[in-house]
Amino acid sequence: MRAKRLTPYVLAALAGLIVLVSASETGAQRAAAIAARPLALGFLDLTAFSQGAASDVWFQRAVASSSTVIHFRASWSTIAPTSPADPTNPADPAYDWSSLDEQVRQAASYGLTPIVTLTGAPSWAVGAGAPASVTPGTWRPSASAYELFAEAVGRRYSGSYPDPLYPGHALPLVRYWEPWNEPNFAIYLAPQWIKTSDGYRPASPAIYRNLLNAFYAGIKHTLPKAQVIAGGTGPFGDPPGGQRMPPVVFDRNLFCLSGNALTPEPCPNPAHFNILDHHPYAVGSPYTPALDPNDVSIPDMGKLQRVVTKAERTGRALPVGPKPLWALEVSYDSDPPDPGGVPQPEHALWTEETLYELWSEGVSTITWFLIEDQPPIPNYASSYQSGMYLLDGEPKLSEQAFRFPLVVDSRRAHDALLWTRVPAAGTLVVQRLDGTNWRQLFSVPVSADEVVERAIGDGHATFRASVAGQSSLDWPP
Repeated sequence: MRAKRLTPYVLAALAGLIVLVSASETGAQRAAAIAARPLALGFLDLTAFSQGAASDVWFQRAVASSSTVIHFRASWSTIAPTSPADPTNPADPAYDWSSLDEQVRQAASYGLTPIVTLTGAPSWAVGAGAPASVTPGTWRPSASAYELFAEAVGRRYSGSYPDPLYPGHALPLVRYWEPWNEPNFAIYLAPQWIKTSDGYRPASPAIYRNLLNAFYAGIKHTLPKAQVIAGGTGPFGDPPGGQRMPPVVFDRNLFCLSGNALTPEPCPNPAHFNILDHHPYAVGSPYTPALDPNDVSIPDMGKLQRVVTKAERTGRALPVGPKPLWALEVSYDSDPPDPGGVPQPEHALWTEETLYELWSEGVSTITWFLIEDQPPIPNYASSYQSGMYLLDGEPKLSEQAFRFPLVVDSRRAHDALLWTRVPAAGTLVVQRLDGTNWRQLFSVPVSADEVVERAIGDGHATFRASVAGQSSLDWPP
């Protein structure tokens, strides 16, 4: 999770390679091009979706905001506070699945695809010799225990396991699983570094690789169709010996690649996963790159793509095949309510630009951190106001921007690019303001959640889009 930050609006130039879908293409060509560049959207919220029946309103609002996925974070230590006698059996009395079961049921009932992060080891599954200062559940978690736990997870959420609350029914299938959260931060996984006679050497990447591979083996044993998500790295790091390892440094070591040249090193136990995740919080606008070359903010995802591509080519990212890039935690705080946040009109703009910029870098799934603002307890500085809704349930301007984003990228050398993700099926109509009159620029039939992009010539004007009775915000806001 990111630290609080207040940033001015800084629009930094960033050249991007974008595949255009021209107006002269046939319908089949256009559909094929769009289908190759999907974007799934959803939310991660640690409280809104974990309140039982009281969460129904938030699931409804997530669907209304054009979500197709929902991201849950569950605690291994909460599910298994004591060591189970039969750890691969989800019915072992030591396990308490009740909270996760209910979240998964609700997600399925609203047609949302669940993504589950399992993090935080129970006290019986951590390594010996932990310093008193470390966060409980983070010190050298047992990979062997995690593998057995993953087998139980795969059985319970296979889509055929009997639902204990509803006889004759099965618990829903959950395909997407992320072992651990932000393993490059000591608050989640420790130690990050080991002190040596000549400095520090990375420790957490190897610890995490063992956890990742153990989870992969365990869940694939009982749920072969599972998709295992690696990484979930935080965006910024500290110098060697600090509490946060820069994500590029972490991933290089995770994949046994050395230095900026990504020189392959011996790797007897290569990382096994299906998808790579990163949490690219920003230091400024969505176009502002991180200051450190080993940090990864919103426009820097190519740094990680370079590392994982080399890992794929050298057999250090298994099984063989490309690994999609996801961003399962990203957001900005808004003002109101947080006086240190981004003013709401800017917040809406940055929401749209975040989705566009990540998509343009190849990210195919994004979950926004918070659908509802947190209360400022004990204060705004230590809580998060990045939701699409205020505490009183009032939607922010950003909710419309998230549901129906519209961006016109005029930074390109020639034609500007108009980009949108539509919230409903129908006929998408895009208009341009000429003087005081709105004139239709183009219209095209679309499916719900489809990405549409067009080269439009001069982008220095005002634009808007509509489909099935829904409207985007005007661009620029």
